[in-house]
Amino acid sequence: MSTTLDCLSPGVTATITVTSGSDADLLRAMGLREGTDVTVRRIGEPCIVESGNTRLGLARCVTSNVHVTPHG
Repeated sequence: MSTTLDCLSPGVTATITVTSGSDADLLRAMGLREGTDVTVRRIGEPCIVESGNTRLGLARCVTSNVHVTPHG
């Protein structure tokens, strides 16, 4: 079941399937690319996600363009 990063609850880990929108290249440069696992640590503005040993704060307009497949 695919959804967007902004629809996940805290603690959920998912695999990025698609990054789109005007920030797609920036997200990929930060390591958030297709096939990468991310865990949501906090929802809201900003949304805090963790990938490996890195935590990033992302605006909702960015997270709505990151399509993911939740684990489990």
